Amino acid sequence: MSDAFSAGFREFCGGVQHAVSLHRILLFYLKSRLICVSSVKCFVLNGLIFLGSIYFFDQAVIPVIHMFGELLHRSFSYGTTTQVDDVRDRVDGFVFLLYQVLWMYPIYCISFILNTIWYQEIADDAYMQLHGKPSPTPVTDMIRDEMYRAILVAFFLLQTVLSYLIPVVGPATSFIHLSWLYSLYCFEYKWSLAGWSLERRLAHLEQNWAYFAGFGSPFTLATFFVPNFVSKGIFALLFPVFLLLAIACDPVSEGNEASKKLPIFRFSRWWSLQLLRRIGKATGEKVLLPTKSARNPSQTMPEAYTVSKMLSTINEVMAPVATDVCGSVTLQRKTENGIMLNTSEKEIAYLDTKARVKHSAQQVAQLDKSAKVHWVATQRQAGNDAFHKGNYHQAAEAYIQALTALDFGSTTEEKIACQQKLQIPLTCNLAACMLMMEQWEKARLMCDQVLAIDPICVKALQQRAKAKAKLYNFDDARADISRAKQIVRGPSTSLDASDQLVDRFDKQLEDISRAELRHKHRLQQQKHFQKKMMKEAVGKLYKDKKEVDCAPASGTASQQQHKSFLTFIEAALSCNRWNAGVGWVLAMLSIVINAVSRVLVATRGKVKMS
Repeated sequence: MSDAFSAGFREFCGGVQHAVSLHRILLFYLKSRLICVSSVKCFVLNGLIFLGSIYFFDQAVIPVIHMFGELLHRSFSYGTTTQVDDVRDRVDGFVFLLYQVLWMYPIYCISFILNTIWYQEIADDAYMQLHGKPSPTPVTDMIRDEMYRAILVAFFLLQTVLSYLIPVVGPATSFIHLSWLYSLYCFEYKWSLAGWSLERRLAHLEQNWAYFAGFGSPFTLATFFVPNFVSKGIFALLFPVFLLLAIACDPVSEGNEASKKLPIFRFSRWWSLQLLRRIGKATGEKVLLPTKSARNPSQTMPEAYTVSKMLSTINEVMAPVATDVCGSVTLQRKTENGIMLNTSEKEIAYLDTKARVKHSAQQVAQLDKSAKVHWVATQRQAGNDAFHKGNYHQAAEAYIQALTALDFGSTTEEKIACQQKLQIPLTCNLAACMLMMEQWEKARLMCDQVLAIDPICVKALQQRAKAKAKLYNFDDARADISRAKQIVRGPSTSLDASDQLVDRFDKQLEDISRAELRHKHRLQQQKHFQKKMMKEAVGKLYKDKKEVDCAPASGTASQQQHKSFLTFIEAALSCNRWNAGVGWVLAMLSIVINAVSRVLVATRGKVKMS
């Protein structure tokens, strides 16, 4: 109990510390002119106009009215003091009513609308600076969540007011409730831009209730002990600061997260659901309620905008104006020589995978530790299922997305544990996918990464040996298998498992030897084929030479030149010191010259074959 209390107190203090760490938001103002301008607008509207008008009314208008009342009382000297006070109270009430109806409520409504616009601009720009592009949210889900949120917040405010009526602890309870509510106001901009549903936001706040109570305490303290309209003005004036602090900060969680969840919104949820059900029964329509997707973050993760989707969207838009000449839009890439080539399906698939991985990394970065663990487990299982079904490309993509979500922790022990339990197995699985897709070089690189972390990983050595054998590095492949056999035969491996692995390695060595023999045989066949082709070319050259020699003596000058050139090539090829490469070049030249000579002789009709 004492440990849980101390952990909660530390989280509360961490929230308070984040709420007063104004240095965290200075960079936002230095980088963005939009944030500066919107903040100045909020200050002018809420600080100078709204709060200034309240101060002016209390300090100038009311005293002037009282002064005129005193002057009239002294001038006419009618009625008793009680009657004068009664008249003055009525006048004050009437003036205050006019002031609120004609000024306060209109300016409050106008400021509420303008503040909403400016707050969203500040949140969008700050989120873009710190976390990248926001995640798109379906319009129907956004409308549903906002309607449900309005009802839920209304009931939570009612709960806050009722808690104030509790004897002794009522004000403190109401203060804590407002702290949670203000924290929700500040953080929900960030969570909404990250693509979180309303249920997930509430679950996260309930999971880290101590931190959010501490974060909202300074904000609540500035507005709790002042009148209603003054409180609203101070809230609107300070909200941009706490909004930026919420975007720049994250909860500091300690201990076992699953055992300390506090159901803050339980009663508000129940009242909201009861109201929605009654509305549904009264209207005869089914009311769509927000789904509880906080437990499975992969369900709320929006899809990435890939190159394939972009091309598909463009072609759908251009379909009405497409012609036979320009049927569809394709993607091209520019080579080093400046030539434009159409991208292949494999290249587009590679770009799509990069876009999805980058998008997943941005989304997963917003998750807490428990949600990241769940995301990694989900993607790992999806990769395993796809691998068993033979869909290796989908499996590789799932493993890559799982690797992007790894949380290595803050200590060396946590990093080592994450590498051993998650990073190494996932990378080995990814290497297996590369091997099945015959991407040998990528598989070798994956295994190199694993062995850089764990040099005695037997699975990585075995996979790298297979990849090297496919790349014709047979000696290196044998070295990896030998290294794996030494590790398996070590004292830490059981005897039965060691014998089975050694037998498997021996079989793999035999496969490597057979692959090497096949490779050598293939090289010998290629050399034999090259020699055969060279002999055929040289023999054809001799035959053409004899045909030219048998022609009449009245040959043209061009024929004599061909004859002398062929004689030179014959003498050159008869020399055994010429290497095979020079022989091939000369053979190709002789074939070209022979073809040209045949054309010339056939067209002129001056050479007759014997």
